[in-house]
Amino acid sequence: ASPPEGIPGIGRNHPFVAALAEYLFEESLLKGKDATAPRCGVIRTRAVTQRTALLLLRGRFSLQTPESSTPLLAEEVYVKGFTGSNPANLTWLPDRDALKYLTDALPDANVSPQEKREVLAQVLPLWNPSSPITGEMMKTYAADIHDSHRRVRASAKIVRRGLTVQPHLPPDLIGVMVLLPVPLGVTL
Repeated sequence: ASPPEGIPGIGRNHPFVAALAEYLFEESLLKGKDATAPRCGVIRTRAVTQRTALLLLRGRFSLQTPESSTPLLAEEVYVKGFTGSNPANLTWLPDRDALKYLTDALPDANVSPQEKREVLAQVLPLWNPSSPITGEMMKTYAADIHDSHRRVRASAKIVRRGLTVQPHLPPDLIGVMVLLPVPLGVTL
């Protein structure tokens, strides 16, 4: 919907929105759980049938091109999701499913502050940034970036030989959202 006549629209690319997002993100890093918008959350939703953890990860990659002696730094943000409670046997969701949960899951019931703390205390230790799975995940993303750059270079008729992409491990964990199912028999 358009704003009323004479009122400027504020979309996601507006400087105010960018400044507010930066402020909230920096505050969450500095104040943790006391921040206006903390980096961890727990909701009850009908979107899942079992506890599902969503991780917002920032991956960093070095891109070495044949025409430069200095590598470029690329950053990507990924949403990874998993179910399970055993760190050695987590079930990882396809990336598209994790992103869909992050964007589409709505809260359907309240979660007390105490329950949020307990759930996060159970889930946070399950993420192991040094695990072989994490390393493989980042290698896959590096290969995706490599392929994308090769396609762009081919379109622009730029030399493609010698292009390398290396992940910087581990990725940064910048946010966690835990989705809890609404208990059966609960009417809202």
